[in-house]
Amino acid sequence: MKTSVFTVSDLTCPSCAQGLETAFKRMPGIYEVKLSFTSGRLRVVYDDTVTSIGSISKTISKAGYKAEEVRIS
Repeated sequence: MKTSVFTVSDLTCPSCAQGLETAFKRMPGIYEVKLSFTSGRLRVVYDDTVTSIGSISKTISKAGYKAEEVRIS
């Protein structure tokens, strides 16, 4: 398992954050998602044998947001 943290921009309301979290919960290989509307921080715990940073970034983009990865562990 890996953890990635992103800064997500263009979130305009708490419902937007919840919608993005829901999109991740539907993805295979995602174990935990936490997105703070106030800080714009997204933390994703995932199985890197099932999904990738590229897939995570694509999900963010498809939802209409911009994100920058800030840490991987």
